[in-house]
Amino acid sequence: MLSAGRDNGCVVSKRRVWVSAYEITQPQLGAADNVGMSDPKEHQHKSSPTSAPQQVNPQPEHAPVAAPSPDQVNRLLASSSRIGAPTTVDLGEVDIGQTSHHSVNVANLDHDKPAVMHAELEGPPSLVLAGKPTQLRPSRDGFDPEQMIDIAFEPTAKGRVVGHLRVSLQWTDGSHEEKAIEIRGAAHAFDQPTIAEEEAAQRRSADEKSEAAERARSEAALDRQIHEQEQARDLHVDQGPMHGLEARKGALEAAWKDLYGARSEAVSTVSQEMVKYRRKASPQDDSSVAIKLALAALDIVTAGIAGAIADGVKAAAGDDVPKLLTTLLSSGVKEGIKLGGDAAKKGVASAVAAKPAEHASASGNEASQDPQAAFFATEVGAVEMGDHANQVSNRGAQRAADALIPTLRTRPERALALMDHAATVVSRNVPPAKSEQLSSTRSHWLQYLAHTNAGTLESESGEAVTNTERLLSPSTQRDGIDGVIDVKFRANLARAEEPVEVVGVRLNGVAKGFAESIFRKQLALQIPMPLRAIGEVSATNAKLPIIVVRDEAGAIRFDDDTAPAGQTSDWLARHAGELHATPGGELRGARRLVDEIAQTSLKDISMENDDDAKP
Repeated sequence: MLSAGRDNGCVVSKRRVWVSAYEITQPQLGAADNVGMSDPKEHQHKSSPTSAPQQVNPQPEHAPVAAPSPDQVNRLLASSSRIGAPTTVDLGEVDIGQTSHHSVNVANLDHDKPAVMHAELEGPPSLVLAGKPTQLRPSRDGFDPEQMIDIAFEPTAKGRVVGHLRVSLQWTDGSHEEKAIEIRGAAHAFDQPTIAEEEAAQRRSADEKSEAAERARSEAALDRQIHEQEQARDLHVDQGPMHGLEARKGALEAAWKDLYGARSEAVSTVSQEMVKYRRKASPQDDSSVAIKLALAALDIVTAGIAGAIADGVKAAAGDDVPKLLTTLLSSGVKEGIKLGGDAAKKGVASAVAAKPAEHASASGNEASQDPQAAFFATEVGAVEMGDHANQVSNRGAQRAADALIPTLRTRPERALALMDHAATVVSRNVPPAKSEQLSSTRSHWLQYLAHTNAGTLESESGEAVTNTERLLSPSTQRDGIDGVIDVKFRANLARAEEPVEVVGVRLNGVAKGFAESIFRKQLALQIPMPLRAIGEVSATNAKLPIIVVRDEAGAIRFDDDTAPAGQTSDWLARHAGELHATPGGELRGARRLVDEIAQTSLKDISMENDDDAKP
């Protein structure tokens, strides 16, 4: 959890870094030894596979190795398993001049013997060993939250820093062990992009250039194929089948236009929902981020439609469908949105740059510094009907017809049937395209709100996701955070294995109709949106101190404070069917809780929304 305070005029943040049993080589380590230990990876992402034990004093390659004695084996096992610590600790990224404190847990995994601990921190002056325990209790006595190493990060310049925390434990039997922990951190100037954001922007720029080059090569290859077929278009082709192909080309062209029209209606629907909500500007507002998320909302749906159309034609027409036809149908969907999106992005970005102080009224067709206007103007511009959609539809239908010319010469009936299948499959995907665009547009606008109000983190895939660590903070739970779906659930404190019951949902930062549209959808919470589940005890309505949060990428964090002070909380582990608290059990319990909530229909659940509270 993240808390903030003030110390000598500097902002001081504190964060716990937990240790995972999965990152420790621990032969024959019982479940009781895992109590009280957890890992940020377990909270943020899917559990990682167990690390392989490291060899101790490995021999040179190909050198003969004598079989160790039983005493040697026992000593090796003991020395490789009696210290538990993360291999790496990431201090995150802070403003230059800020001081942040981070607690690192180093565990004594010996079941019976206490250990004396020595610790040294090697690295730049910005990394400071601010506090450390001198003795660690044996694992049988459980985890002591006071026995934590305190590392202060006091950056004075922009950049990344790396240091090494060297820990040594010595037990009462005279044995000892050392371990080095890599300490990483980064700093940036206040109110400037973080290093992670700059690096992500550089990667995106490189990816965009690579994609553009690959797209140009693919388009050139397709154009060559089509040109060759156009040259032979009238050779050995009866005019009767050709007229039939032309007629069917018109049906495919109409289907393309319907597809664009459905997506345009979806975007306009969501835009009109948001016009009714008077959103207050935020200091973190950034129209460029809104534009990127708007394009992402389009790209996700486009990729799904393109794949569905290609697969649908293959399923309807059989295995001998010309590959060029399915390629053109798939690329036609992507090409139209790509061209429209690029044009809209440039137009909106120009409007933002030209009107730095103006705030538009958030109608989907205006663009200024208002990110809401920029978001919907980008989407509307990419899918709106008009000359652009007509040109793309005409070209897509013509290229599909040209691809069937070779088949038309030898098997005219087959060529006409394939064109019919293409038009039918595109038409069949019109309703799902509208539904998916509605969901994607809504969820990506929520992501923008959540990123703006809760902050962002970088996921394993390099994408920006909501900073769910802040969602664990009690200070954000009373009033909610714009863009984050809060779910109130009831659970049995004693019988943790019982399913939870959803009793209320809250979504702030959007119009009431927007929120209702999301919650009316079947299995609404399975849509990738930031989610926070807050518990209360069944029958008493007393607060159940359990919070589980999920970001839009599906990564989970949790906080279980159900046990009295000094004892280990195990409700989440018991919810997963475990008898005792273990890091893996807690994570499985948190996932089960989220799955239960996501499977709940929200149609009859009480909903809270701040729409009426807006001035």
